[in-house]
Amino acid sequence: MKQIQTVTIVGSNGAMGSGVAGIAAAFGGAKIFMLARTMEKAEESIVTAVKSVRADSIKARMFAKTFDDLEDCVSRSDWVFETIVEDLELKLAINRKIAKYCTGKTIISTGTSGLSIKKLSEAFPPELRKNYFGTHFYNPPYKMILCELIASEYSDKELCLELKEYLKKTLLREVVVTEDLPAFAGNRVGFQFMNEALLRAQIEMKRGGIDYIDSLLGSFTGRALPPLMTVDFVGLDIHKAIVNNVYENASDFLKETFSMPRYVDELIKGKRLGMKSGEGLYKKTITAEGKKTFVYDISADDYRLTKTYDFDFVKHMKDLLRAAEYKKAYDVLLNSPGYEASIIKHFILRYVSYSLMMVGVVVEAKEDMDIVMMTGYNWAPPSVFVDLFGGKNKTIRLMEEYDVRVPDVLSEYCGSGNFYTLQNRFDYRRYFRSR
Repeated sequence: MKQIQTVTIVGSNGAMGSGVAGIAAAFGGAKIFMLARTMEKAEESIVTAVKSVRADSIKARMFAKTFDDLEDCVSRSDWVFETIVEDLELKLAINRKIAKYCTGKTIISTGTSGLSIKKLSEAFPPELRKNYFGTHFYNPPYKMILCELIASEYSDKELCLELKEYLKKTLLREVVVTEDLPAFAGNRVGFQFMNEALLRAQIEMKRGGIDYIDSLLGSFTGRALPPLMTVDFVGLDIHKAIVNNVYENASDFLKETFSMPRYVDELIKGKRLGMKSGEGLYKKTITAEGKKTFVYDISADDYRLTKTYDFDFVKHMKDLLRAAEYKKAYDVLLNSPGYEASIIKHFILRYVSYSLMMVGVVVEAKEDMDIVMMTGYNWAPPSVFVDLFGGKNKTIRLMEEYDVRVPDVLSEYCGSGNFYTLQNRFDYRRYFRSR
């Protein structure tokens, strides 16, 4: 593959567009055309890109353009990266326009978080489909270093390998090649977990609902943010688009866990979309007493102050995590018989099960899923829980006890030592926090 010297970002004013532009300019030394609907938005995206990588020097290589400049920019580019709104028809429409100005050597990719690469590539004539890929970066790209690389049945295999090398060695990404299946690897697992948490919050609304579930699935369970706070950060509308895509297009034994709870649909109808709109599952308000965090109370259909939930076993786990006693902390969880402990065990076991079910279907190896969840989601790798739960046999017995499907990659595992094998590259302990 020739060196990528010029890049066009179609939809540069979004967080992903400006973020990828920043790393392509900073790490790749590329000239970047920043295309947005208006010149004002394009100029703003340059400012955002520069800030994202903290490198003022890249500004000289970034040029504000509008969609009216599509022909000039695309015809001069080695790589065209489309990252407009997550809507199949809109992406097909912009692809048809991009196709008019590509040469046979232009690499084209989409930043979709889960739409079909095959369908999107069919907006191009047959001779260009081989150059089309999914490059699913994670937000913010400078900090979240994962890129899922997705080829379709039309994609050129040699070009795919070359693009992988560019993403890995030039843009310094952790690249995982995934199959062209709904939501790919990371979002398939991550959004299943988050949506099941949304559904469980509705079941548990009398116990507290949203902040109750987040208190049970917080950073001590191996994630930077609790799942429902993460949904609020992502945006309820974006969450719905990704979940609906899986529900409608995947044949999945967990299909019903991708169904949207009614209360979330109602929040979306009311334009309460999360952090970006000021309120969603949570909202922050400045009162006479200072800054307060409120949470949506499902049963009351109103906001209330967040609560502090005290569970003795959770406190014990956090104390042990502070002392770097990770295995002992999870022994506490395993030996806790209460209702809340059973919820935590169910979710972690489901996470491990569903992640490992992706092996051989969406990704090649269990290590791929570990990398995806660590570098894309900032979550503890699924494989490490097998070790924390006492190994293969004990984990399988727990899965059977909690009616969680046992994945083939676990039941057929014959290795000795740790199930988690990336210790030399990634220290899993950083994902468990005691706050």
